[in-house]
Amino acid sequence: MRNAMQACTHVEQYRRQLVHPIGLFLAYLLSFCGFGIVLGPVLYFAKPMSRHHAGFMLLLSLIAMGGVALYYYERYLRYDW
Repeated sequence: MRNAMQACTHVEQYRRQLVHPIGLFLAYLLSFCGFGIVLGPVLYFAKPMSRHHAGFMLLLSLIAMGGVALYYYERYLRYDW
């Protein structure tokens, strides 16, 4: 008896457009460190069914980088040149 997934050829094409969950986990971890600026557009164009994740990663990176900038801004002002 054949597997129902093997009978549908469009399922494999759909799977190729998605990102593996472990890959998403690693990408989200890197986006907290600010690498989502690079990973977001790559994911956006490489995997069309995962574009919403690319937007989330980009937003997380911008928020993280903004928080770091605000954290170090006060130290920058107190630095004696």
